[in-house]
Amino acid sequence: MLKALLGLALICPLLLIAEEENRIPNFSLKDIYREEVTLDSILSENKVVMISFWDINCKACIKELTSMDPIYEEYHEMGFEVLAINEDSPRLQSQVKPFVETRKWKYRVLLDEDASVRNLLKVFALPTTILVNKEGILLFHRIGYREGKEDDIEEIVYNIIAE
Repeated sequence: MLKALLGLALICPLLLIAEEENRIPNFSLKDIYREEVTLDSILSENKVVMISFWDINCKACIKELTSMDPIYEEYHEMGFEVLAINEDSPRLQSQVKPFVETRKWKYRVLLDEDASVRNLLKVFALPTTILVNKEGILLFHRIGYREGKEDDIEEIVYNIIAE
């Protein structure tokens, strides 16, 4: 019961965003190659988007993003995009690109250098995963990672893409 209440308390701020605006607000960040990426530009490509907040010292974050590789590979061409938003401090930002390239992650990795998107979406813990439909409407929100739970995301992505 305590876990359920704590979980609800952690997701309430994000649910308020979704209720008030019925849509995740647009944001703009640079990727690890210094190219500007906006949520609206991804959504305009008719994509279902998973947004994952992470940093290089978060083992659960790395496990989650690595577990998404086969799902990304299977559904990317059908309209699934992953935005891995890095939350490392400015002194660690230079390590992010080599870290990602070593792992051969193919999805987009964005740098939230001033934590503006983290604050905008009221992300309080890492990893935090958000899934939005092609219109940017919140479908799924999870704080933390548990092995095997990536199947929840795959099921939602499959059902939306199949529509």
